[in-house]
Amino acid sequence: MVLTQMTLTFCLAMTSGILSLVLGAYGVKLYSKAIFVSIIMFCLVIPLIHYFIFLQVEPFVLVLDWPLNEGSFLSLWNPFSAIWLASLLGGFLGIISGNYWGQGDASCLRCLLAPFILIFLLSIVIVFLP
Repeated sequence: MVLTQMTLTFCLAMTSGILSLVLGAYGVKLYSKAIFVSIIMFCLVIPLIHYFIFLQVEPFVLVLDWPLNEGSFLSLWNPFSAIWLASLLGGFLGIISGNYWGQGDASCLRCLLAPFILIFLLSIVIVFLP
């Protein structure tokens, strides 16, 4: 399978979700006073870094399949918004799991990381299928 815009965006969105999940959990568990720093990191810094990576890899994409011309709503849905929403979701779920982790229960973080990592690995496998 060739590298498409959809698979590249999905892979980067899942990566930003995983990083934001871990960052949000550590921000609440270890540094409860630095919660605002972790919120700024997963709201701004991580999505911007992943979108920069997307812009650097996009010239090597063989199939431009992102739907931009099919309606007014889809023109607002671009790769940056997908990466940003995945990062927000991962970060806020990480804050919730970090709260439980700070109380001594690490199973919430493991339960949240498992689906993100499985979906990320699935997206990597889809890219390398013939």
